[in-house]
This record gives sequence, C-alpha cells and structure tokens, in this order.
Amino acid sequence: MSRDKSEPTVRRPRAIAQPRLPVGALKRLKDLLYGLYLDAGAPALDQITSWIAADDALPGAPERDTVRRCIGSTDLPANQHDVVSIAAVLARAAGWDVQEAKSRVRALWVEARLVVPLGQPVGEYTDAVALKVHPVIDAPDAPAALPKYLTRRHDQLLSEALERAENQPVMAVLVGGSSTGKTRAAFEAVHRTLSGWRLYHPIAPSKIDALIDALKGERLAARTVLWLDELREYLGPAGGEEAAARLHELLTGSTPIAVVATIWPDDWAHLAQQGTQDVPAPYPQARDLLRTIAERIDIGEQFDVAELQEAAREDPRLRQALDSTVSKDKVTQYLAAGFALIETYKTLEVANPGAWALLTAAMDAHRFGHPDPIPYDFLAHAVPRYLPREAWGELPDGWLPESLQDLTKTVRQAARPLTRIRPYPDETPQSVRFQLADYLAQYARSVRASAFPPASFWLAAGSKLDDPAAQVRLGNHAQGRGRLKQAAMLQRNATRITDPSALRYWAGVLWRMGERAQAEECLKKAAGLGDVKALSDLAHQLEYSSQRRRVPDLYEQAANGGDEHALRRLARHFWKTGERSKAETYYAKAVESGDRWARWWWATDLQEVGERERVVELCELDALHAPPELSLWWGSTLFRLGLSGRAEELLAKAADRGNTQALWRWAEGVWEVDRSRAEELFRQSVDAGDDDALRRWASKVSHTGDTARASDLFLEAISAGDSTAIWWYAGWLWERGQVSQSRKFYVLAANIGCWWDVQREWASQLRRAGLNEDARLLQKYGLTCDGEIAGPWALEDVT
Repeated sequence: MSRDKSEPTVRRPRAIAQPRLPVGALKRLKDLLYGLYLDAGAPALDQITSWIAADDALPGAPERDTVRRCIGSTDLPANQHDVVSIAAVLARAAGWDVQEAKSRVRALWVEARLVVPLGQPVGEYTDAVALKVHPVIDAPDAPAALPKYLTRRHDQLLSEALERAENQPVMAVLVGGSSTGKTRAAFEAVHRTLSGWRLYHPIAPSKIDALIDALKGERLAARTVLWLDELREYLGPAGGEEAAARLHELLTGSTPIAVVATIWPDDWAHLAQQGTQDVPAPYPQARDLLRTIAERIDIGEQFDVAELQEAAREDPRLRQALDSTVSKDKVTQYLAAGFALIETYKTLEVANPGAWALLTAAMDAHRFGHPDPIPYDFLAHAVPRYLPREAWGELPDGWLPESLQDLTKTVRQAARPLTRIRPYPDETPQSVRFQLADYLAQYARSVRASAFPPASFWLAAGSKLDDPAAQVRLGNHAQGRGRLKQAAMLQRNATRITDPSALRYWAGVLWRMGERAQAEECLKKAAGLGDVKALSDLAHQLEYSSQRRRVPDLYEQAANGGDEHALRRLARHFWKTGERSKAETYYAKAVESGDRWARWWWATDLQEVGERERVVELCELDALHAPPELSLWWGSTLFRLGLSGRAEELLAKAADRGNTQALWRWAEGVWEVDRSRAEELFRQSVDAGDDDALRRWASKVSHTGDTARASDLFLEAISAGDSTAIWWYAGWLWERGQVSQSRKFYVLAANIGCWWDVQREWASQLRRAGLNEDARLLQKYGLTCDGEIAGPWALEDVT
C-alpha cells in the first residue's frame, strides 16, 4: 500500500556525532556516554531531556543543549550531576545496570576533572617572542611592538591547513631558512584561525622527552596546537624516531589536533632523505611522517612591495631595511639582526681573535650535531688551535670572560651571538651553557662547510662534554670526514647510551681495529635494542671471515625482524659463493617482499654471466612494478646491452614526468653515437636544475681530451654545491699527474663528509701508483685533523 502523498514526512533527528579525543580519562568518559547513547537507540535530545525531567530522583536537570554537549563535544561536562543524570536515563533505555553506569560515569568524570591539560589557551600567548619569534632591531622612535605583520603567499596555505584541524588532525610544517618569518607566520596563523584552542610548547626536561611524554600521556587534549618550533630538535637526536612514530600515530587518528612546526630546508632534506640500494633511510620514521603526513609549506620570501612601503612609512625599522642594500626578499633577516650578526662575526677575527675562536667553536659544534646549549667548559678548551700560535700567545690575561661578555651583548637590541644559559640550583648538569644564535648556526653551514675543526676541538669534546649522545653524534661526523681517531675517541661512548645506531657505528670501529669479539657483542646489543640491521651488519662482516657459515642465518633473522634489504643481501651472498639456485630463490623472495632494488641487483649478477634475455625480462617487470626512479637505472643498463630504443623509451617517459636525471642518463647513453644530441640533453638537465648533470657531463668531456672544458665543468659543478664532483675532480687530477692538487681536493671532499667515497677512490689511486702502505694507512687510520694521512694508532690511545 502506497503512502498518502498528502501525509507529512517525519524525519528522524540526526544522530549526535561521536567526539574524537586523544587517549585519556575524558575519552573513556565520552566513549562510555556515547556507547550508552547508541545502545539506547540514539534517542532525540528532546526525548532524553523528557526522561530526565520525569525522574525527580536524578541529581541534575540538564537542558537540551547541555545534553548535546555532554554526549558530543570534546569538552569535559561542567556539572557532574548533569552527566550522571544523562547516563542514568540512557542506561535505563539501553537495559544497562543503572547504578553501575552512574558509578562509572561519576568516577570517570572525577578522573578527567583532575587531569590538567597541557598548555595554555592560545589567547594567553600574547608575547610572540616567548614562542621563539625573533626580536627585531632597534631604531629611533620605533614602537615597542613587533612590526606590522604583512602577509605573503604562504599565509593563505597555512590558514587553510589550520582550518582543516577543526575536523581532522593536521601537521603543518613551515620550511625556510633562519629569520625568514616562519615562527611569526605560525604565531599569527594560530591566533587568527585557532584562537579558541590550547597551545602546548614541549621544552622541559628536554624537547624530545617533553614531546614523547605528551604523546604517551593523557594530558594532550583535543583542540590543542602542538608547537614544534625547530622541528629538527624534536626528530633528529636520540629519541626522535620514537617521537616521529608517536606523532604519526596521533595524526592518523581522528582527534582534532594541530601540529605546527618550523624547519630549515636542509634539515627537512636530511630527515626526509630516502635510503639507497646500500644504505637505508637514516630516519625512516621521520621520513615517513614528513613525506606522507606533514603538509610542507615553503616560506615565500617576496612581500608585496606596495604594502611594505606603506608599512615602512609608519615604522622606522622597516624604513631602515628598505633603505639598506638588502634586497626586498631579505627584510625579515635584516629586522632580526641576521646581517648584523654576520658582520659582528667577521670583524671579530681581527678585533677580538679569542671571541672569534669561541664563536667559531660554537658554530662548529652546532653544525656537527651538538644540541643547544653548548657547555662553557667545552668552548673554553676547544679554542686554542683555532688560532695561530702567535695569536694564541698574544691573548691577554682575562681574555676568556671578557670575550664571553662581548659575545653575549645584544646586537642592535635584537640578538646575541651567544646567550648565556645559567642552570637553576636544582638542575643538572650545573655547568653554564651558551645558546648560539640560529642565524649564525645557519651561516656556519655554508661558510664553514669545508672546514674541519682543529685538534683542540676534539680533545675538548672527548674530555669536557657531559652528554655521551652528543659525543657520539660529533664522533659520527668526524668519521664521515675521515678523522677516524677523533671519531673513535667519541664513539666509544656508544656503550653508555641505548642508541642502537651508535652501537653499530662503534662496532664498525672495533671491527676495523681487529677487536671482532667486542664488535659482535655491540652488534648483538644493538639488535637486542630493536635494530635488526645490526644483524645484517654482522653478516656482512662475517662474509669475509672464517665464519661465513653463520651468514645465511643472520640475514634470515634480520629479514624476519623487518630489515627490508636482508633477503637481497643474502641472495648476493649465495651468488658470490657459487650457490646460484639459492641466490635466485632469495632474489625472488626479496622481490616478493617489496625490496625495490632486488630485481636490479639480480639483473647485475645475471649481466655478469651474460644472461642478456633474463636481464631484459627483469627490466620489463620493473618497468611495470618498480618506482619511477628505477627506470633510470634500467635505462643505463639497456644502453649497455645495446637496446638503445627501449632505453630511450624508458628515459623519455621519466623525463616527461619531470625527472631531470633521466636527461643526463639519456645523454650518457647516446654520447658515443650522437654527440651533439648528448650535449643538448646534458644542457637541458643542467638548465632544469639537476644536481648531478654538470659532473656527469664533465666526466664525459674529460675522456675527449678537452681538458680545459672538462676542468671548467667540474669546477662549475663544485661551485653549484655538488660534493661528489669534488672527489671526481680529485681523481681526474691524479690521473693527469697533478698529485698535489688532487690531494687537496680529496681532503676537501672528506671535510665535506664524503669520506667513504674518498678513501675508496684515493686508496685505489695510491695502489696504482705503488703506494700500498699509504693506501693501507689511509683506509685503516684515516686523516689527521690537518688533512694528512694518519699514522698508526691503537684503541688504547683513545680510551
């Protein structure tokens, strides 16, 4: 029977949406209430209020809106009686035990009421400087407040991201250099968009500890801004991977939370870097967080010129910035005294050498991974060899406190080169420390990129630093620059901390120095701490020992524990030992497990034994299933196999997708048959901004006999920031007989952090020249601080 068309449609009221909350007592209370609401049939609000009104024995009498908020909002109900009354009538309707429901709700309400949520209301953060916005320079008649905020292109993107946080968790990361306005943009956007929220800035006892405690605990409330200024300090040091994993878990939930972070571009690149076929990503959790969850918002440097000029009429500080020689896209850096800090640093070298050396030591410590602040005792003992002997001897009595006093003075009333951090009497450690101005920290990364700190720096690091994790990080940087003795002196502290990656570094030192039993113990300890790659490290070392029989089992254990490279490495092990059937079986397993490099390794082994058709078959499979970047490697392989048409097809597709590397690989493939076309492809790759194209081009030209042009291209690549080009150029110089010049470039490349490539190539050149002992010393003992090949040393010398 059909409905009478004249009969009005009765619409059932829309059910209340379940509130989304982080783990804690409030979530348990709201989940219980919502469960009662659903089991009662999701009754209308008017129905619930009528049930309450009809029961005079209930302690509360909430109105309709109060009922809705108690069930559906993320806030704690203000009145316990109201929420108990709601629970009672819902329990009765749902067939629950009413007294038990009332008792549970009452207990959870009390528990939630006693929880003090982290942070403060956003509106209480009225001082932007307290949230690490840079103070600005002084000027006559300037107002006390920060200059008027002028929006740029990133502000709209940030506001849109934060508006989405009302309905879902959001992580917005502002990316830009020091003093570009990242933190001010975040401050303004949060106040503009999330003014009714709370804000929590995790700082003490350390940034990472405070963040992890917040994410593990029950005090992080919904509708909270998690303020992570300088994100590298939360994700980079020990504990950062746990923090990244917990942030990932929070942000893949449904709780309205806004994570607002700032980071420098090279720090983003460092944390988000992808692993290679040989080395896994160093920060896999951070990488996953940044690449799959975070919304990257790059700071736009250009202001609207008309708005800037209008604001400058009212603010003499802005007028100074516009009247200076600074370009319009550096206004924020000028206002934050960034340029004044650099000028101060430059003048100190002559005006106050002791202060210059102190500041340089702080800059080196920061760029090599020491967390801020930096201990006074370390800085004082690091100074001597930064100065020539004569300059050191001429420092007056009392130079140290006077230099520190100069360095802690404000520059243009906006920033100090060093800021003194004095501990409270109840804090540990009790040593005075100094915070380096972040603009100088950024400046050091460029101006001192190729400088290696002197011996006094490393002696002070070994004896005066009180943080073993910081010592290990400095040691890792020393190792990456070939100063193996200095590295060992600091990496020995790996045994004092629970960082498995540090233990793996130290195990490498022990193995190289012949202490294999100790090395194995370190690797087993690292594996016990959850780093299964330590088992692969041990297997790799045993491949070249009398205990090769243990290798398969170790790789199997590593694979079962989650090492995505272990099956491929085991396949290669079997291939090298002549057990081809097992090798192919494990390559197939590696492919099935998702190892994106497995087919490539498999193909290189097959290529060595001339199985051309199998190589092509694997290539075609990878073309269907592998990530796009692997088509580049296959393109080069197909060129070598003579299948230039298929190679060009793959590389052309990659180039059409915007992959600039495809262009120079294509150029290499056609170099011998179509030089003019190859030159054009190299030029296109360079013009598109590819980091490797100039070096690759130079290498090809170097074999044509045009030495002048090859040298120009190598040097152009080096000037563009290609660190690999430095040691390629060094090798080319060696082969042309320019040994002294070659050594300088090998050391330069080592200083920048290319040691493992440098030692392999340099040692190879030395052996070809008959200098076998020099090659042995180089690879086993590394370089001195001054860049000479080190003489023998023993572990006893550094322990």
